[in-house]
Amino acid sequence: MNTPTAWPIAILMHHSRELDFYAQILKELPSNQCRILIDDFTEEKNINQILAALHMKNWEYETLSSWIEFKHSCSVFLATKDFQARFRAYKPFGYKESKDFKLRRSLSIRERLMKYTVNTLMPRSALLQEISFIRKKRRDIDLRSPNQLGIHRVMFPRGIDLSNKEPEDSSISFFNHFFCHGRFDSKIYSSETPHDTTIIGYPRYDGFRRQCNESRAELDKEFDLSPNKPYVIWMSGQYETSTRLWMDALLPLLSRFNVICRPHPKRTRNPRLINQLSEKGYKVDAVTSRSLVKLYSAADFVLADWGDSIFGSLYCGVKTIMLNLEPCDASRDRHGLKKIVINNLPNFNPDHDSCLEMKNIMEDKVQWPRLERQVDEIANDLFGKRQGRSVETVLTALKEMKQEHKAT
Repeated sequence: MNTPTAWPIAILMHHSRELDFYAQILKELPSNQCRILIDDFTEEKNINQILAALHMKNWEYETLSSWIEFKHSCSVFLATKDFQARFRAYKPFGYKESKDFKLRRSLSIRERLMKYTVNTLMPRSALLQEISFIRKKRRDIDLRSPNQLGIHRVMFPRGIDLSNKEPEDSSISFFNHFFCHGRFDSKIYSSETPHDTTIIGYPRYDGFRRQCNESRAELDKEFDLSPNKPYVIWMSGQYETSTRLWMDALLPLLSRFNVICRPHPKRTRNPRLINQLSEKGYKVDAVTSRSLVKLYSAADFVLADWGDSIFGSLYCGVKTIMLNLEPCDASRDRHGLKKIVINNLPNFNPDHDSCLEMKNIMEDKVQWPRLERQVDEIANDLFGKRQGRSVETVLTALKEMKQEHKAT
């Protein structure tokens, strides 16, 4: 693909968890309309998971560096803010890579690919295709204008729980359209940026089915669960201290519920922590590639500390409980989202008495329905009325952008 090629849409994979973000969208986009790019400027160690998943699905792709080097283009470039921040950190616009940097990056990519090949026996043809990208003589890459990546540069949302820094100036200067999960983040981006926004919901949860027997049967078989007990999904946070804090506190639930702990992907690389959870009686889902929609579809309750797991659960309409870690600090809650959640969502502290109260409320057939109505109101305030499939909203927006580009 040395000849410059124009594609309607390019979707950048910067991190393995983005596979879950984009999977439903990629299923619906014709292969001749979309090019998948792998961000080889990133130093994420789990880049192999992206390669493995793409090969498994037989999806074609290429590296971002070759895309830029051979001057390919697209109407719509879709990425998360993680890519933009990392890309600027490594190579600001107008900066030319040193030979040393290019060599180290190429060797790093080669090492990843060779390790991946040994571990998964990548077909020889696929390996040669990858190595060809690395061995090509690279010219200095001088990205002077974001337009070289795409006319419409769309930021795909990672979650509705925006940090105090968002929207960041670098994102506003790079992206010119923002996809948002719901009313809450759309209002912020609309008021604080000059660019258009589109509310898309959560495409990754389009396949959600409440208390799905098929999802439960799959988990029953894998984790040897009791089908007579309610299903609790504990979405453990990214900090190990959080997991350890709640590990003992949640033990009273094990006698009455099937409790599956889904550690944060960063924590699955800690076998000692996984073993400790298993020894205490938790069923541990360390399969980072498993779609969250399968877990939420099986759940009666989702327990989570602060993060997008709470909002994904609320969006799906699952009974959601927040596990408190620390008091709400207004200085770290510029957008006021955490205050809204803590004031309206059932939340508990990591101590024995508080967890017993949580267990009693979860089993109370009178009190919980009242709480559930309150939780539904929060979800409506954050996301608005959810109609149809989120993927259809995304495809419609992308189609309009492509048509607009053709018209110009």
